[in-house]
Amino acid sequence: MSVASDRGDSPGTSGEIVLPFSRPVRTALVIVMAWIGVAAVLALQGYLTSLSSGSPQPWGASFRYSLAIASVWAVLTPFILEAVQNARWSGSLRRRFSILLLGYVAACVAHVALFILAYWPLYGAGQHETLWGMGRHMLVRNIGLNALFYVGLVAAGWRRKPAPPAATPPTFLKVRRKGVIHFLPLDTVRWLRAAGNYAEAMTDKGPLLVDEPLADLEKRLPADRYARVHRAAIVRLDLIGEVRSRGHGDADLVLRSGDVVRMSRRYRKNLASVSAA
Repeated sequence: MSVASDRGDSPGTSGEIVLPFSRPVRTALVIVMAWIGVAAVLALQGYLTSLSSGSPQPWGASFRYSLAIASVWAVLTPFILEAVQNARWSGSLRRRFSILLLGYVAACVAHVALFILAYWPLYGAGQHETLWGMGRHMLVRNIGLNALFYVGLVAAGWRRKPAPPAATPPTFLKVRRKGVIHFLPLDTVRWLRAAGNYAEAMTDKGPLLVDEPLADLEKRLPADRYARVHRAAIVRLDLIGEVRSRGHGDADLVLRSGDVVRMSRRYRKNLASVSAA
C-alpha cells in the first residue's frame, strides 16, 4: 500500500500556527517584562516623592536601582512559583501557612544575598563598610516591599493550574469492525493512515477503523515507537525495512510486511532514528 504524495507540502501550509518561542521562553519573557514594569512604577513613585519633598532626584538613577532590585526578584520568581505549587498540596492549612511563611523569610534572605553578589560594586562599595552592613540595611529597609512582592507571587502561584499528569502511552486502540467495538493490541498495528475524521489501523487482518483522528493518535502514541511520516500516515519505526529516496526529500518506506508508505519531506525529521534515505 502507498499513501499519495504531498510534494507541495511545506511548513505553515496546513493551517498550523507556529509560535516563535517555546513555552519556557515565553514564560521567562513574561516574568522579565512584568518586573521591568514593577521597576518603572517604583522609580516613578520615588521620583514623585522626591518632587513633593522639594529635592527632585534624576528618574534614570532611581529606575536603574529599582531595575536592579527587580532583576533579583525576576530570578527568584520561577522558584517561588514552583514552591507555592508544592505548598498547595502539603496537607493541613496550618502546615501550608507555615511553609509559605518560611518561604517569605528564605526569599528575603536570598534576595539580599543575590543583590549583594551582583551589585556590590555599584551600590555597596563606598556606601557600606561591609557586605553584612549592606545586607542588614537592605533587609530592614525593604522588608515591607519584599512582603508585598512575595504575597503577589504567592497569589499568582496559587492561581496557576497544576501541570497535567504525563499521559500514559496506550497499549490498545479502540477499533470498529462490522459495527462492533474491539480493543486492538498496539503491537499488532503496522501503520496507521488517515480516514476522514478517523484513522485506519493496518494489521495482518486488514484495515480496522480507529475512533480517533490521526492527529490525536500522533500525540498519544509513544514517540520512540511510532512516527508521523506524512499528513496521512503514521508508521511503526521498528518495522521499517528500507527507505527508498524519491528525490526532493520525499521517500517511500518499505515495511517488513511489504507495505509501502509514502514519507513527505516535511516529516523527514521524525525519522532521526532511521538511516537517512
